[in-house]
Amino acid sequence: GFLSQQIGLDIGDLIWFCAIGAIIGDGVSYWLGRKGKSFFPCEGKLLRQNHFDAAEDFFERHGNKSIFLGRFVGPLRPIVPFVAGFSKMNIGSFFFWNIVSAFVWATVHLLAGFFFGSVVGNFLVISKWIGIAGGVIAAILIAWVLLHSKTKS
Repeated sequence: GFLSQQIGLDIGDLIWFCAIGAIIGDGVSYWLGRKGKSFFPCEGKLLRQNHFDAAEDFFERHGNKSIFLGRFVGPLRPIVPFVAGFSKMNIGSFFFWNIVSAFVWATVHLLAGFFFGSVVGNFLVISKWIGIAGGVIAAILIAWVLLHSKTKS
């Protein structure tokens, strides 16, 4: 997004290409997960049958949210689609959330870079927006923790 602003690449084309690449990448990871159970013994040193059962149960309950939110969490991004395939998440549901999250992810990240690319010379504006973004993220996290702690009580 930043380079798009600086050298004049079409931001719409970049969003399409990034989203399609993300969809294909997670689709391959899902497929590998579907085939991957044969690569892992059920009673190995690291993985046991109860791990497979827990993964299947988790994706049965939270699979859609995991596919969408996992796209935005760096360390989880490459793992979530593999585990979804591994736990035999419904392929239609997986691809629906894979496509939706890929376009949201590509749009948010590229437009953020595009916006900051337009104000690169004005560091005061950048620092102001970083402060605002940090405040918004902190407020969301605090609200989530408060809501989550009430549901456990």
